[in-house]
Amino acid sequence: MNGVLGMLELLDRTALSAEQGRLSRSARQAADSLLTIINDILDFSKIEAGKLALSPSDFDLREVVEGSRDTVSPRALAKQLEIHCTLDPTIPQWVYGDSSRLRQILLNLMGNAVKFTEKGRVETRVLLEESRTEGILLRFEVRDTGVGISTADLARLFQAFSQADDSRTRSASGTGLGLAISKQLVELMGGEIGVESTVGVGSTFWFRLPFCLSRQPTRRLEPVGVTTPAGIANGLTVLLVEDNPVNREIAVAFLSQLGARVITASNGAEAIDAVERERFDMVFMDCMMPVVDGFEATATIRGREARDGGRLPIIALTASATVEERERCMASGMDDFVSKPMRPKDLAEAIRRWGGSGSNGKEASAVDRETESPVVEPGALDALRSMRVGDTTLLQRVLQSYLESAPAILGELMTRGEAGDVEGLRPVVHSLKSSSGMLGAIRLFELCRDLEGRMAGIGAEELRSAASDLVGELTRVMTRMRDLLQQETRAVPVLAAH
Repeated sequence: MNGVLGMLELLDRTALSAEQGRLSRSARQAADSLLTIINDILDFSKIEAGKLALSPSDFDLREVVEGSRDTVSPRALAKQLEIHCTLDPTIPQWVYGDSSRLRQILLNLMGNAVKFTEKGRVETRVLLEESRTEGILLRFEVRDTGVGISTADLARLFQAFSQADDSRTRSASGTGLGLAISKQLVELMGGEIGVESTVGVGSTFWFRLPFCLSRQPTRRLEPVGVTTPAGIANGLTVLLVEDNPVNREIAVAFLSQLGARVITASNGAEAIDAVERERFDMVFMDCMMPVVDGFEATATIRGREARDGGRLPIIALTASATVEERERCMASGMDDFVSKPMRPKDLAEAIRRWGGSGSNGKEASAVDRETESPVVEPGALDALRSMRVGDTTLLQRVLQSYLESAPAILGELMTRGEAGDVEGLRPVVHSLKSSSGMLGAIRLFELCRDLEGRMAGIGAEELRSAASDLVGELTRVMTRMRDLLQQETRAVPVLAAH
């Protein structure tokens, strides 16, 4: 699907006739429909396994609701249905939550309403049910004048692979996962969902969700053309490591349009050789490849950097964005990841974060490296380095212990931060503060200390933001400590037992 959607996006950027444009749009719609089915199945499996993580941010609520309506409007108009949405004027324009999952729920409910309504109207309403100090509780309703649902069918409506067993609805296509996924997403976001229906009259699907208030209510999201400027990668040499030729061609086109000079490799072994021969500003590394995969290639590159100096940003390209996959990427030495299917804006954001910070030691300035603010203060480790415990130094033992516990802490920060769980996060932050300060991770120590001091009256949104800062800094500290451990292991060889 990455290849199909990517090629269609590149095709749309060429000069097309009116008929070619129509065919291209039809192909895009078909591909998007197939991607929806694939994502439904993947989302359901992730939710069932407890591996689906929310991605909250500030967003324009009206934009999400009206954008969802606009997406299903062509189908409604083709059936000559009225389609409307209204929002309570007392609801703030900007809120904090997972806008993509809210949009997914709305599209499922609106899409079903249009699918099962032959005449009349489909209306979406958003009501303010409760205003709280830390946020608001909203009720979303999607009403239709469709076929309605029998009492017997209502009992199993939110079950996986289930649809209302009515002769008028059997011809409607679908996986039967939409409502099951919507129910689990609503519950994951701390809400509830239900339905009221009368056969022959219509149905009202509703759900309640809590949201925090945005701290930046006047900030507007930038359009794609602003967030992905063509010249953002000007002057950068990027190594793209991807075994799939279609994905490789698409990524090369996207990166080139952003201004990068792109060198390609088709597996991890070729990537290792390329990094040895040439200086790159950053690497986009596929994870699953033949010969040598992205994890092993990254670990090898990090090992050589520990010997020769330099630090090359390596960005994972992965079809899985779970907490476990992120931890595996970080454990191998990667700095960040971009999810597939790749989009130009995602690549641009990665370049914005990492494009100016890298060097693989080829023609790099030693002065630049020395003047960077250290993630870990070197002087804080001297005492631990001078003490031995058996065949190793105390520093090796402590670094190993820190790195063994860090992935679990990273997961706790992500999940408890997103959930706004102050009490659950308090002992995690306290423990991280203590161990990080001992090992000279000063910025991480200060972030923990600052958050610990504000926890008594902190709001859910502020907690999420602070936890996100900790996740980013802990990731950098873990990367640096892996490098230090490799250096220490080589500097102090293990003595054979006699």
